[in-house]
Amino acid sequence: MFEGLKRTLNIGGASLVLTTDSPAYAQGDPISGEFLVVASERGESGNSIKLELKEFWVEERGSGRSRRRVTVYKTREEVHLTQAFSLVPGAEYTFPFKVRLPLGCRVSTHETGWCLIVTMDIPRAVDPTARITLDVGPAREFLAIIEACQKEMAFVERSGHRRWNQRTSKTHFHLEAPHDMKDSIDHIAFDLQQAEDGMVRGEIIIDRQEHSFSDRLKAAVGKDKVKRPFQLTGAELFRDGNPKSSAIAGRIRQTIEEALLQAKP
Repeated sequence: MFEGLKRTLNIGGASLVLTTDSPAYAQGDPISGEFLVVASERGESGNSIKLELKEFWVEERGSGRSRRRVTVYKTREEVHLTQAFSLVPGAEYTFPFKVRLPLGCRVSTHETGWCLIVTMDIPRAVDPTARITLDVGPAREFLAIIEACQKEMAFVERSGHRRWNQRTSKTHFHLEAPHDMKDSIDHIAFDLQQAEDGMVRGEIIIDRQEHSFSDRLKAAVGKDKVKRPFQLTGAELFRDGNPKSSAIAGRIRQTIEEALLQAKP
């Protein structure tokens, strides 16, 4: 049924299989899947089976020699797959589920991201659990904008500069200017947010090229960058599910030109 991610565990003779409908997701995506239990020869009974969508990240705590890195987990959504249960020995039970990643949520890195955890609450026993770590990337709306910059305007994204801001829930993208624009700008960047109506809101940051001593002084204190509001609706981003790259690039090009013109002394 599902062709995504699967994790199979064997605990106390019972087989636990947690499966999702996709190997990767984007910010704000729905997640569907199922939890399959094959009961042991003794059977199992308990108080509940619950699934949790958890966000996790790393924090540094303590000071001096006691300073340490700690992985923090926070439940963002919880689904009770069943309340009190009694599983017949050797029988199979399937529990489907649906959850959703938050809009503009954290994107996955090698040590931060999202996971699904199913826990079977069994009295007087260590609770069996099954876990899957999710691969969460930028929203499709954001990628449509980045693709338009690269495909239509020859910008080059520095993917190593992608980052997510926990305070603002904005996702940052950095793109180097093509050769024919290097005389006026060094690079552009986007800080983007998802909206419930499919709209993207945020800022475009334009790093102007330095031509004089005054320009270099401004660059030294970060005054060479021009920021402009930037937003596109879902209809402006996609047609029949495909990015409207040419139209998106036209809006970006217009924003850059107007910003440079207004920034002239």
